[in-house]
Amino acid sequence: MRTSHNITRLFVALAALVVLSAASFAQGVFGSTVANPTVSDQKAGSVLVFPYYNSNATGSTADTLIQITNVCNGPAVIGGIPNYSYLHLFFMKGCSPADTYACLTPNGSLNILASVYDPGVEGYLIAVAVDANGVPTQNNCFIGGAYVRDDNTGFIGSYGAESFWKYAPGPVTATAGGFGTINLNGVEYDAAPTQFAVQVQDPAVADEYVVLASVSGNLGSSLASTGQSGVGVVYRADETPASFQPQLNSGCLAITLLDAGKIRVATQNGNYNNFLKDSYGYIKFNVTSPAVGLLISKQGAAGSQVNRFSGIRTLHKTAVGAATLSSPIFPPFCF
Repeated sequence: MRTSHNITRLFVALAALVVLSAASFAQGVFGSTVANPTVSDQKAGSVLVFPYYNSNATGSTADTLIQITNVCNGPAVIGGIPNYSYLHLFFMKGCSPADTYACLTPNGSLNILASVYDPGVEGYLIAVAVDANGVPTQNNCFIGGAYVRDDNTGFIGSYGAESFWKYAPGPVTATAGGFGTINLNGVEYDAAPTQFAVQVQDPAVADEYVVLASVSGNLGSSLASTGQSGVGVVYRADETPASFQPQLNSGCLAITLLDAGKIRVATQNGNYNNFLKDSYGYIKFNVTSPAVGLLISKQGAAGSQVNRFSGIRTLHKTAVGAATLSSPIFPPFCF
């Protein structure tokens, strides 16, 4: 029986290698194939990532409303005790986490105001489904969304949380040091994105920002920085390409304005802004460490020209790899 289990594990490991090897062929930004990353902002899962939130201390001019819902059915109370599902919440400021718990009964929802939970911070949130002991576990019942408003910068819009499905039933492996290992590898959880593509507008009519949020590292201490890896490419609507060397900002939360001052291209048009003038297109790039991300098209700050086609949306994932998140283990607490 033990031999049978070992053979099963071998086949699972080989399947994972095949998936990740296939994805590696799509890593080049000029490649002709793309991966099916599975991770999505349109499904429920056991790990949710909200790539951006902001707030000031009062929430008067800048705030983010984060919503999390347990979409699974069941009784709210069993034997007089709430039938809770648990989420370990990690509020990331740079690479540094601050954590708490959320407890949701079936069909229950939670509103989180960034100005209350993490005032005065521009960051991102990782929510991990855990069991009653605080060990990351399979509970593909959670969906999420965020509503961002900043009157000073013109960041106004909403987006869905990126959701990682857990395939393996039950809790993850707990280490002797009191951490649970979350493998975003396409076998235990959905694989982690390593390449992105996103449509962009003419910089003259839209201030647009690329946001990257790392999903690799230790949630008990510090996550790994991410940023552009190798050559990126921007394609104009007429399919004309222009390449750019690593110029996107780096960090656990990396935010980059897409304009000629940051994205340097060598074309007969002169620069990024002129290259896309009176046109549109898309950019594609790899990252140094797995991440998820957003494109924020500013509405326009107070007193400035308003972009009628503003908003926030997740980046398209076109290649995947493997990442590991270490989550500290201790029993959940409910308010």
